[in-house]
Amino acid sequence: MNATKTIGVVLGLVIACAIGAALYTRLGDRAPVASQGQSPKPEEAKQPEAKPDQAAKASVQPPEASSAGIQLYGAVIDAVSGAPIADADISLQKRERRGGDDSEESAQPTQTTSDEKGAYTLDVPEGEFRGVLCTAKGYSRYEQPLDTNTKGRVRVDFQLQPGGTVSGKVTDENDGTPLEGIMVRAFNSQQNFMEMMMDRERGGRGLRARTEADGTYVLDGVPVGSFRIVVGGRRVGYIVGPDDERQLEVAAGGVYEHVDFALSKGASVSGLVLDGSGQPVKDARVATIPTQFFQTAMRTLNTMNVDAFEGMDDRTDEQGRFEIIGLEYDTEYRARADADEYAGGASDAFVAKKGAPAPEVTVRLSKGSSVSGITRFASGDIAPNEPLLLFPVSREAWSGFQPPKEAKSSDKGEFTFKNVSAGEYLIRPTGHGMAMGAGFRDRTTPVTVEDGKDLGNLEVVVQTDSDKPEGTGVISGTVIAADGKPAGDIRVEARDPMMPMFTGGATTGADGTFTIQALNSQSYDVSVEDEKGIADVKGVAVGSTITLQLQPPARISGSVVTAQGDAVASCSVSLKNLAEDNDQSPQNIALAVRDLFDGGRGGANTDAYGHFEFTKVKPGRYLVSAKSTSSGTAESEEISISTGETVDTVRLVLDPGVSVSGVVVGPGGEPLAGASVQLTPLGTNQMADMMSAMMPAGMVKTAGATMTGPTGEFTMSRVPAGQYKLSGSHSTFARTSTTVTVNKGVDVTGVRLALQKPGKARGTYAVNGKPQPNVMIMAMGPNGVQMTQTNAQGEFDISGLSSGSYMVTAFDPAQFAEASQNGMQFTPRVIDVSEGQVAEVDMGGGADVAAGSAPVSGTISGTNGTTVVALRRPGGPSMENINVLNISDMIESLRYLEGQTIVNGDGTFSLDGVKPGEYVLEVYSMDANIGRPGMLGMMNNMPTPVYRETISVGAEHTPVNIDLTP
Repeated sequence: MNATKTIGVVLGLVIACAIGAALYTRLGDRAPVASQGQSPKPEEAKQPEAKPDQAAKASVQPPEASSAGIQLYGAVIDAVSGAPIADADISLQKRERRGGDDSEESAQPTQTTSDEKGAYTLDVPEGEFRGVLCTAKGYSRYEQPLDTNTKGRVRVDFQLQPGGTVSGKVTDENDGTPLEGIMVRAFNSQQNFMEMMMDRERGGRGLRARTEADGTYVLDGVPVGSFRIVVGGRRVGYIVGPDDERQLEVAAGGVYEHVDFALSKGASVSGLVLDGSGQPVKDARVATIPTQFFQTAMRTLNTMNVDAFEGMDDRTDEQGRFEIIGLEYDTEYRARADADEYAGGASDAFVAKKGAPAPEVTVRLSKGSSVSGITRFASGDIAPNEPLLLFPVSREAWSGFQPPKEAKSSDKGEFTFKNVSAGEYLIRPTGHGMAMGAGFRDRTTPVTVEDGKDLGNLEVVVQTDSDKPEGTGVISGTVIAADGKPAGDIRVEARDPMMPMFTGGATTGADGTFTIQALNSQSYDVSVEDEKGIADVKGVAVGSTITLQLQPPARISGSVVTAQGDAVASCSVSLKNLAEDNDQSPQNIALAVRDLFDGGRGGANTDAYGHFEFTKVKPGRYLVSAKSTSSGTAESEEISISTGETVDTVRLVLDPGVSVSGVVVGPGGEPLAGASVQLTPLGTNQMADMMSAMMPAGMVKTAGATMTGPTGEFTMSRVPAGQYKLSGSHSTFARTSTTVTVNKGVDVTGVRLALQKPGKARGTYAVNGKPQPNVMIMAMGPNGVQMTQTNAQGEFDISGLSSGSYMVTAFDPAQFAEASQNGMQFTPRVIDVSEGQVAEVDMGGGADVAAGSAPVSGTISGTNGTTVVALRRPGGPSMENINVLNISDMIESLRYLEGQTIVNGDGTFSLDGVKPGEYVLEVYSMDANIGRPGMLGMMNNMPTPVYRETISVGAEHTPVNIDLTP
């Protein structure tokens, strides 16, 4: 296994996840994953078992027939006492985008309230609804999924759990002035950053409130469990840091008063947005972006500060003026503006200083240019409906965070990118290869855009001669029923097992045929999950034609209860296929990713009576797992099930878990208040453990997250038995981790986590001796990843590092974009960081390097798929002997790696800036197309090089030409 290839794969995930999370300030509403077969059935309801008199109290007569397609009816009762709840609100939840971070929930088209007996009736109009929501004062909200394909009278009962009430006051820390309009939210402590962000965008499941004129707020119906109470003050000009949160253990009916916050006023910036003639541009969208964006993003992910990017925007008035408040002092920003019919633009960098006048900046927008043309196949035929990406090459575009533009060709193959700023770009078909410009020379069209000059008559080839000549990007076939007849109106899904985001699907016609298009990877798992039947074919190569024969699905159902036998509603239940999930091989990235971020599949939620059901289950061996944030976890015995069989006796008894407590201290043993503490599960999968170590804290699933109190103390409750990584972060010290073993039924106490003085990596990134600005620098080591950017002089420093060995590498946007023409080069450096010390990093910036280095380039012929050339110094371990699941081993091997690059489609390659000396040159041939990445293929490919030789590199160009033709 090529160790650097493994690191490249993982770092790719880190970059994508980190950038995506930090930019995630507007998320369209997502429908919750509907439980398979879990939607209530017409005229059917399961009665509660825990309370003998509950069924009588919840007795509801079906309403008279209605002209509505669906008519809901049922009862709302107290889950503890069984008493009916009057005046509960029952409303339909639409599947739609929310208006903004703090926008109130959109008005529901229909809603009703329960009567004195807890009964209600609600007609469902035409439309897309994700579920039915029930709320009542003093109770936790409860939402049930709704299958809008169901018709007739449908009973949906609600058992609401008594919740807690949290109240307090938010004031200005300087003068005690009450702050109105501050959003206060409660997040479950077992949520990671991404889950918190999703909850925030969807209204936090009702766990939010705005402060009144006197600064007070009330959170009513907070569920039982451990919660982080956080505030969002940027929209009214106040800075909110990780210290500005409170930890609460909420009990049913508990009242928690005086949960107060004192916030500090932030900085502001004002300015103008002007057009090319100096006239104001009204209604332009202006946002402030830290110039050290990546470093800010990583800090946000590590501290899980969901307020980090909230509210840092404004719109211009009639005079083109804007003001943005709630900024950090002593932090460098740029203001970026966008407006309809204009190309985007950014201001110069600015810094706000406390006590100084607010900065005043100007953003100038040009009309830009249009870039148009036509998409064709390699044959010359028109290629209709092709998605395209216009990717900026310039590093300056990245410093101003100019996003790539998207377009799609028409039925006639015509496309246009509008309002394009002047600069260098690459046009590439995003449906045919890796996104963001990486790929091969024949997959991109370079263009130069001049200010105010339109560019037309371009031709973009979306399928090249190097692709498969037929069927590329397509899987087709036929679905037939068990009796051999064609199965129409059946949904067929294709999923890349190694990259779950690469999916496709199609619906069969009346003759049972289907065609799944625009598939980017090499092979897919193709399946059907339908009430009419299920089918599954693994590893279908793109370009194939297959037949799927349906077989009757199996069903697994049961109930979830507490140790006292009470039904647990709204409990998450997952189904684990043992045959698939027991593959612990290093290359099982799919399992690793699932374990890392979620750990299970199925997506069922128990109904009001603790019942769950999985339909469309294929034959096999399974485990059913349940997780309730308030009541604990459980797992079933192994279940073996055959085609068409039903297992309906699964009973899961939740274990409440234990507490983990301790203290976080600084280097001198001093208690640290406001430190972020997190528990990350370990031991489920070796690859997942390795990837977890490389990820920011906010990206991986967590068994608990909290902040330390005034004396550095912390407690995390409801922790299941298992092995964990306990991590601590603080703004002043380096992130530190240790391992913790949790045994069933035994609290863990006295944990002491000592944070270190932060170390630093410092250096200059240069190409051919010329410093390069706006290049992302990444350091990966003992406690995850840290990132920063080079300044105008190419200088960088990465702070907050704990002691240990780190791999430092550069991500150059310009080189990445141009990789489609010049190959992608990976040149890491390994450094050793001591506590509180600065480690200098040679990234090509030294005068001696510039004077003595030279390229090693040439051609490699006779290989297939993707070819990689690596240059390593003698004396180190060979790549194929590295344990890819051991970060220390991988980093140690990289001490000897001078560089690595992907060979271009025409066989050429170049490794630039190589110091004179003796090297081992190795060639790896991987049966994978980098333009259509299949991660399983890349991870399984050729652990041993197909060619190896020792070469001498001098002060001038070293040519290498290798023919590997059999």
